[in-house]
Amino acid sequence: GATHLTAGIDSPVGESGVSLPLFHQPLMVTPLRRSRTVDPSQYPLFFGEDAHSLNTSTRLGKGAEITIETGGADAPVAALGVVSSFGYSGAPQGDPMCEIAFHAEDGRRYMQVLESGVTTARSDYDYRSPALQDHERIPTIDSVEADYLNVDGAPFVRRRYAAIFVFPEPVDAPTRVELRSFADAVLEIHDLVLMPSVPEGTHAPQATFQPAG
Repeated sequence: GATHLTAGIDSPVGESGVSLPLFHQPLMVTPLRRSRTVDPSQYPLFFGEDAHSLNTSTRLGKGAEITIETGGADAPVAALGVVSSFGYSGAPQGDPMCEIAFHAEDGRRYMQVLESGVTTARSDYDYRSPALQDHERIPTIDSVEADYLNVDGAPFVRRRYAAIFVFPEPVDAPTRVELRSFADAVLEIHDLVLMPSVPEGTHAPQATFQPAG
């Protein structure tokens, strides 16, 4: 995502703490694709017994884009499961975090947006009182113990959240998912999941993909 590089030299004698910058260069850092960073043991409960994990994760800063190839699917895909969280900055309820574009082999394309407090949430939500948060917490699919204490000096967990994006009709041959972040926060995609069906009683919030071509 968007960042910057600044280089400077030490200040002259007698000007302690003053830096003399040589240059300031905006940069765009390309995100990497890695293996999933979430425990999949709860996938059947959230995504169904027949869901297929793409075993993928990535970290997106503002303006970052990445394409995830899906490979073939054994059955038509009814929905896309997304496990995500964000941090290093707040995002009010409903703020758009990331654009999701899902492509099929026949040229069809579907679009939707990951939203704060709707289909994702802050990973360190429990760092301070929920009353001080600017968005709601959605259902947690996995959590890990934080390596630091919350504001009250107590241990807490960092959360990963599940959401389901349903297609208006099943997609027979998916090819790729494109992600484009436009949030000030750092967005973590912990995994993407192809779902042949949406299980009844899932805890995951749902949104509907919109046809885009």
